[in-house]
Amino acid sequence: AAMVRLAERKRRMREAEESGRRQAEQLLREREDRLFKSIMGTHQATVDSYLSSILSRTLDKATSERGMQEAMIKAEKLNKVVDTIEEKMNSPQQIIKDIVSSFLIPDIQREKLHRMLVNEQKKMLVAAGGVVNK
Repeated sequence: AAMVRLAERKRRMREAEESGRRQAEQLLREREDRLFKSIMGTHQATVDSYLSSILSRTLDKATSERGMQEAMIKAEKLNKVVDTIEEKMNSPQQIIKDIVSSFLIPDIQREKLHRMLVNEQKKMLVAAGGVVNK
């Protein structure tokens, strides 16, 4: 009986020691899991920030390049239109036409104004003559 009690007591002590070790291992595992999750969260936030930065710079660069391309295309189209207009306006025929019209048009306008004044004077004279004859 004393041997049985002694054996049982040793067994309970071993079980208690084993239980204590399992509990300590479980606590250590839980602590390591929390630490791992915290580290993984930090890594994920760093990756998200890095990818966001790369994406932002890439978009900025792409939109800048696109804007420059569109501006260049518009400038080319505008230059073609301006060149065509300048060719028409700077042709020898156009220059001669402009010079002649700058001399003749004022003359024609003066002549027209003179005729209008003469006609008005004739009307006035006819009207005055009609009043005097009455």
